Amino acid sequence: MEHDRLFKALLMTAENRVYNAEMATLKEKQEETLLELTTEWSREGAQNVVLRQLKRRFGRVPVAVERQMNRLSERELGELGEALLDFGSIADAREWVARRVTKPALKSN
Repeated sequence: MEHDRLFKALLMTAENRVYNAEMATLKEKQEETLLELTTEWSREGAQNVVLRQLKRRFGRVPVAVERQMNRLSERELGELGEALLDFGSIADAREWVARRVTKPALKSN
């Protein structure tokens, strides 16, 4: 009897450890997912603001520019929002975005 009780207690302890480890992993994955979603929503919000600014300033924004803007980081979108104040035409925006999107990758040695 005592042996059975001890065995069940050990089994429950082992199961609890497995359960707690799995819950911690699940919580980490949920936190990662939430962070990714929040970051993406923030980036999309920044992109929407810059697109509205470009449209208000220059009218129609070429689809190619919008596609390239999808590849900009949130920081780069903020920089574009500031830079567009100095642009004379949508061509300036097109060139600015193209330079950021096609910048050469850093070489790793």
